Amino acid sequence: MLGLVKVHLIDLWNVIETFRDNNFHTLDLFSELEMSKVEQCIQNMYIQLNKRLAYNQQINVDSQTQLLLAWLFCLYDKNRLARVKLFSLKIALTTLCSGKLVDKLKCKQTILNLSNFDISNPVISIKK
Repeated sequence: MLGLVKVHLIDLWNVIETFRDNNFHTLDLFSELEMSKVEQCIQNMYIQLNKRLAYNQQINVDSQTQLLLAWLFCLYDKNRLARVKLFSLKIALTTLCSGKLVDKLKCKQTILNLSNFDISNPVISIKK
């Protein structure tokens, strides 16, 4: 599935830049984003990708956007409210994009630090 959405062609720095362009860095990490805002973000990532690809390698931005959007909302929008948490979106896209593992881990650490996650006292619930 993920090979179909071609998110692996987008590098980490373009994902971060898209977050900034959409002012996601100013929002609370646990705020919920509407589908239209997430769609705009994903579409911007694919448009930026097309600017870097050769003409014969261009992707269909609309279809790729819809595929990734459907996958993300199927995964994170369990109540079907057409909303997803910014935290989930950031973690998902920074995981799926291309980039050095160390850079991805630093990015995730920054996200966790911004969310005030206390790594020394994680809350873990185990269902039996």
